[in-house]
Amino acid sequence: MAIGGLVLLGIMAALAYFLFPKAITRFLQDPSYTEVIRAQQSEVAAFNRETGIVFSYLTDSWTMKVYRRLDSVVGRGGYEDWIQIVKVERDELISDTLRNVERQRQIADRLALSLESKKAIRDRTKESIFKFRASLITAF
Repeated sequence: MAIGGLVLLGIMAALAYFLFPKAITRFLQDPSYTEVIRAQQSEVAAFNRETGIVFSYLTDSWTMKVYRRLDSVVGRGGYEDWIQIVKVERDELISDTLRNVERQRQIADRLALSLESKKAIRDRTKESIFKFRASLITAF
């Protein structure tokens, strides 16, 4: 009994997909790759803003100015070297992220083209089935 219900449910789902493919596809579809790339770009922009805030604190705040003066008197200027190292690491991280986003965009573009061609083939097949059915109906 349960298997029969599952089979009937599968048949109904296939029929619904055949009748309303765009609605079912939209319902089951993941976010588009353009949306994913836009989200990553906005995360990179947020990271840039946060980094700017941190660096402005590290260079402009009175506590860090005092610390830098103490470091220049007592230490050997390690703080300034550390800031440069952090900036270089941050720039490398951003460039790696942007390269990954570009690589994903290229893959997504190829996948979108492939899906569009498969969709066009499906639509042509469906259209030819309807034409064949109509020719059978008119023949009899």
